[in-house]
Amino acid sequence: MAFQMGYFLREERNKRHFNKIGKWLGPRWFPGTWAEFEEKEAIQMVLHRHLVEVDAVQYFSHKAAIDTNLLARLIQTDPALAANMRMIEWLIAKIQPKWIQVNGKSNWEMMECLYGEGKMKLLNSGEKPGTEIKVGYLRFGEMRIPVLMHKFLGSISGVNSNADKELVWTMWSDWLG
Repeated sequence: MAFQMGYFLREERNKRHFNKIGKWLGPRWFPGTWAEFEEKEAIQMVLHRHLVEVDAVQYFSHKAAIDTNLLARLIQTDPALAANMRMIEWLIAKIQPKWIQVNGKSNWEMMECLYGEGKMKLLNSGEKPGTEIKVGYLRFGEMRIPVLMHKFLGSISGVNSNADKELVWTMWSDWLG
């Protein structure tokens, strides 16, 4: 828990990747924290105060070409993958997040298969495949948590431009109501 809660303060954090997320989320969802600091520090503090990063598969890379259907099945039976998911479930129960954001399509099926409550809704009001998102609810015990699943931020086929980011957040916000 201490490692996860302090992740964004560590030098070894993935700054290049997570700074994109912090810059994207900060002004929209955490304006109070964003306004307290200059941009560089605001990005880090938004991440530190408001996000917890967990990996469904440790050290996963989109270059690994993992079969997501197979992963969704294995995660229920493979001891290491199952233990990692129990840790994630424990963190979620402890933190009780307002929402879950899944960054990267490779985990969509797994999250839906393991925790999805009903059918997820596929949305895309944009012209590009990168702005496609999946929304719905995940169930962790008694907790029912809204989930935003979007394509990998900054990847060729993912959410890239500021216009794409705005479109994704508008669809997500509209769906949340």
